[in-house]
Amino acid sequence: MSIRLLYFSTPDCSVCHSLRPKVQEMVANYTEVEFCYVDCTKDKPVCGQNQVFAVPTIILFHENREIKRFSRFFSVEQVQNWIERISNESDR
Repeated sequence: MSIRLLYFSTPDCSVCHSLRPKVQEMVANYTEVEFCYVDCTKDKPVCGQNQVFAVPTIILFHENREIKRFSRFFSVEQVQNWIERISNESDR
């Protein structure tokens, strides 16, 4: 089982910069979660393919399918709750 977390940001987003280390720290507690950073100013095709129009945006993928998307206003706890939910459903 693998969960991929894509973190979309831009260099000039102050919220993104304060949130990113918190998300990375939380993700470090889950061996099944891969953290991937996407700089929207450099990786515009990736942003377009994933229809990301605002930052910060987090997209959770499980088995290469988008499971949940968080954009602009969300907490680390909300993301963690979804990771727990996906992990628990996969354990069944």
